[in-house]
Parts: sequence; C-alpha cells; structure tokens
Amino acid sequence: RMFVWIAHLLFLDEKAQTKGLIVVDDMADIGFWDYMTMLPIQVGISVDRFLISVTPLKAKNVVLMHRPKWAEIGYSLLSWFLTKKMKNRVTMVEKGQENDMMEKVVGGAKFIPIDFSDVE
Repeated sequence: RMFVWIAHLLFLDEKAQTKGLIVVDDMADIGFWDYMTMLPIQVGISVDRFLISVTPLKAKNVVLMHRPKWAEIGYSLLSWFLTKKMKNRVTMVEKGQENDMMEKVVGGAKFIPIDFSDVE
C-alpha cells in the first residue's frame, strides 16, 4: 500500500515526470529469496505491468549500495543486454564510498532521509 501511495504522489509531481527520479536501493543484509519475494507474486506482476505501461515517470538513475554477491553476479549477467544509455543510469556504490557517491548522485545530505543506511 505504501508503494501505491508514494507512486500516486509522484505521478502528480511535475518534476518527477520531467526531470526523472533517482532510486537508491540499499541491499545490505538481504538474501536473494527475500529480495525477490518482497511483494507477493501477483502484486509484483501487477506493479510491473503498471510501471511498464502507463507510468509517466522516468528513472534518471538507479543507485545500488551494499550489493551482496548474488546481486553482483546478476547485474554482471544482465549488463550484457543493457544499452550503453541504460548502463549509464545504474550507479554501483562500492564499500567505503557511500557518503561521497551519495553526495554526488543525490545532491547532498538534505536529499537523503535521516537514518538511511549508514550514509551520514
């Protein structure tokens, strides 16, 4: 439900539609199965169809932090099929570079939620 509420809020935001969103995914301490089953399968399929078909939002950048080994392997396989433009929209944050990279990608501490990961 929270996703739906936030999504509707973003749909009404002109800047989210024109400038795009930066999605930050902190993958610390999560296993493959838990990550893939965060949403029930039917909800996940519905959200996926909805996002692909009618969403007026665009992802400006997807930031992946604290990637477990399974995510690194998965992205390295997936990257073979991504265009250069799509690869440029994915930022991999290496351990120890969280603060610097988040400052650069997101625009500063004022744009990072309090207590998000271990970013200061």
